[in-house]
Amino acid sequence: MTIFFSTSDDNTESDWGITKFPYMWNQTLPIDKSLNICQDNSTRDRSPVFGLIEVGSSPMPETILIVEDQELVRRALRKLLEVVYSRYHVIEATNGEEAVGLTKTEQPHLVIMDITLPGMSGIEATQRIRAAHPTIPVIMLTIHEDQIYREEAEAAGAVAYVPKRAIQSELLPKLAPLLADLQEQ
Repeated sequence: MTIFFSTSDDNTESDWGITKFPYMWNQTLPIDKSLNICQDNSTRDRSPVFGLIEVGSSPMPETILIVEDQELVRRALRKLLEVVYSRYHVIEATNGEEAVGLTKTEQPHLVIMDITLPGMSGIEATQRIRAAHPTIPVIMLTIHEDQIYREEAEAAGAVAYVPKRAIQSELLPKLAPLLADLQEQ
């Protein structure tokens, strides 16, 4: 959805603001001209809003959620995914609580989850995500290679388990069929 608004009667180009929302609607909605909304979305005393909300028909992008507390790993993984899977929107969380919340609000198509996170562990976050959204696949990406972690991840509902040392050799091949399955749905 794209919102166009102006804070002046003459609707000069320099007064227009644009905000995009990734939802699939195809309609035009009038703005209530009695609202006092500024371009920065505050509600100070300003001219009333004039214009239309124009909503585009572009589909909601397919989304991948990365849950990783280490910024360098998170950034590198995001860059890799944006290059290899450029059609996907990549979002990030730094802990389990944030991941559970983002899964509710953003409804990602796939989650890549670290196990060792501050607060709620990746195992617990995976359990909660899979309980609430059983169709969202979760791939565990971790430094832990012990069998006990693999078993806990599987019990939590993870569909794959990838050591961080094998991101390129194991993660990408495991993502491909999962993302292909999503496109067929």
